[in-house]
Amino acid sequence: MWDKDGLSALVAFAQLTAELHAKGLTIWDQLEAIYREHGLYINAQRSIALDPTAAPIGDTLRHQPPTEIAGLPIVCTEDYKQSLRTFSDGTVEGIELPVSDVLIYHLQGGARVIVRPSGTEPKIKCYYEVVEPMLHEDTMIHAQQRAQEAMDMLIEKHQQSL
Repeated sequence: MWDKDGLSALVAFAQLTAELHAKGLTIWDQLEAIYREHGLYINAQRSIALDPTAAPIGDTLRHQPPTEIAGLPIVCTEDYKQSLRTFSDGTVEGIELPVSDVLIYHLQGGARVIVRPSGTEPKIKCYYEVVEPMLHEDTMIHAQQRAQEAMDMLIEKHQQSL
């Protein structure tokens, strides 16, 4: 059986390519336009080994919640174990998703840090997302370098704080 979704995606991509070509643009031009409008997003993942006799890291983070990560204020914390979304102004709302031992920190400027325990080992998994504005005069390489520098700093400072 053919992969219908894959074929549909291929047709949509070919159509987009043809439409852009008719305007004298490329797929790369369109991607850059999206980055300039919405920012350049990059992601990374790190695992940190923990002392197997230590209290679960999620419990520690819930009892002593951080207010900032890497010098960036936390504007919202999503706690999927407690099904709560807490904003920095104290507003709290429910989350209607399955319960899971996951914490998501939304930082000022658009970055996110997601923390969850490993299901099989005494370690935590940290997922990082950085959004870097791409100004009109920026080159893609320059924006990528800034985004990577921001990511490296976020990871280093976050892991030092754990």
